Amino acid sequence: MFKKIFLKSYLLLAFMFLYLPLFFVIIFSFNNSGDVYSFKNFSFGFHFYKELFEKSIFLSSIIVSILIGILSALISTIMGTFAAISLSKFTAKKQKLFFSLNNIPIINADIITAAGLMILFISFMIPLGYFSLLASHISFCIPYVIVTITVGLKNINSNLINASLDLGATPFYTVRKIVIPLLKTAIIVSLILSFALSIDDFVISYFTSGPKQNASVYIYTLLKYFPYVNAFGVILGVFLAIIFAVFQFLSFYKNKKQRFIIKKKQISKKITLVSSKINKLEANFKNLAPPSIKKEHFNEKKT
Repeated sequence: MFKKIFLKSYLLLAFMFLYLPLFFVIIFSFNNSGDVYSFKNFSFGFHFYKELFEKSIFLSSIIVSILIGILSALISTIMGTFAAISLSKFTAKKQKLFFSLNNIPIINADIITAAGLMILFISFMIPLGYFSLLASHISFCIPYVIVTITVGLKNINSNLINASLDLGATPFYTVRKIVIPLLKTAIIVSLILSFALSIDDFVISYFTSGPKQNASVYIYTLLKYFPYVNAFGVILGVFLAIIFAVFQFLSFYKNKKQRFIIKKKQISKKITLVSSKINKLEANFKNLAPPSIKKEHFNEKKT
């Protein structure tokens, strides 16, 4: 009893630690005091939401974040997917070496990676802007994609790939028609993860963005914290919640549809089995001689 209470209270504290700051962001987005240091009363006139859409510089930084996030997610997922497929063909010793190198950017401090990327761009005289920001986001997203795709590759039966190659398919055709469809779930996860990492990143963006700032760098470089930032956080949270709800609904609908198809197949199999048994019984009854014929045959033997 005490163990259950402890586990439930621990879970409650964990969720409070995660979601209580978001709750205060929502409350202070309707604050009527005009600052973020004191709460006066609720204002449902959406004053700060209107102010958010009047800040053209902030809106442009949000657009930069979304575009960089989408492009970096697509490019890093494509590059990481083919890199993971290539690594799966190496020997175990080489795989261990390459995965050790791949894990360095993951466990490395972001500020070291950011400083290294900035020095790299300056050394090659590449101006800091959209290209440097996009290249930086791609570089730190690819290791996560490789790890995710590698886990998906371990769940693929190698006999399917060998059978395709034995039947005359080229390696590229096998990857395109067999490996990629089987990796669909891992690829979707990699896309979502890369986009989230790009949107959430600040340190690398701060060192490599230059004058073209994304939303995280813009918020950090503000001279003070403005209340319309809370409105942006609420809108972003609601948008992500809607996407999550739609994804869960589609997943639930798909699972329900699959269960219905399986149940329908089971019922059809039972109906087919029962109908076959009925047909066999009818055939057996037809093969039996009628009672009148049996009686005549018995009288002939008696005479």
